[in-house]
Amino acid sequence: MGAKPVTAVIHVPVATGLGLSDEPGVLDGYGPLSASTTRELLTEATLVKVCVDAATGRLVGGQDKPRPSSGGCPETLRKNLLEMVFASTVVDHSPEPQHDPSAALGREIDLRDRGCDGVGRSMPASRCEHDHKDAWPEGPTSFENLINRSPRCHHAKHHGWTVITDPDGTSHWTSPAGRTYTVPSRDRPPPQTRPAQHFLRPPTSLPETRRS
Repeated sequence: MGAKPVTAVIHVPVATGLGLSDEPGVLDGYGPLSASTTRELLTEATLVKVCVDAATGRLVGGQDKPRPSSGGCPETLRKNLLEMVFASTVVDHSPEPQHDPSAALGREIDLRDRGCDGVGRSMPASRCEHDHKDAWPEGPTSFENLINRSPRCHHAKHHGWTVITDPDGTSHWTSPAGRTYTVPSRDRPPPQTRPAQHFLRPPTSLPETRRS
């Protein structure tokens, strides 16, 4: 039998993918990857566009339409990234009627949180549960009310722990003994890009590449 394929998720600022920044990518469950390694991996990766707040880096939504691999070609990768940048994005965060989120909503939660917000926060999103901040059904199954938590942290809320989550993703956990632990958000503002406006022309104006 062949080995089971492994899916790895890398979070990459688009400026890094376009060569306008050397901000590292982040591999889920591992940590930072150099910009050069990230760009090399991107040429073989399926791309998914997500949009973040320009001031905080907090994810606000994404497109559930992955773009296939660039086939190892850096020029194709750049073209695909530019098409994704200039494509319009519709963010729909309507609540869902059921307890468990749909696959599409679950993916957005995982991309936004990237892992547990509990003390130690070592568990990646792929192993977390989707916890309702305000208990369902009073609290909706929605982008705003769901958060990634490890089973341990999720169940701690039923054993005397309380938690308040700030809009930026910072969480404040209070133990049954009354001690409070603050867990900062993973989000960081998007990187500053090098001045290179000609790199950001819409893909329709890209010059043709000719090979002899």
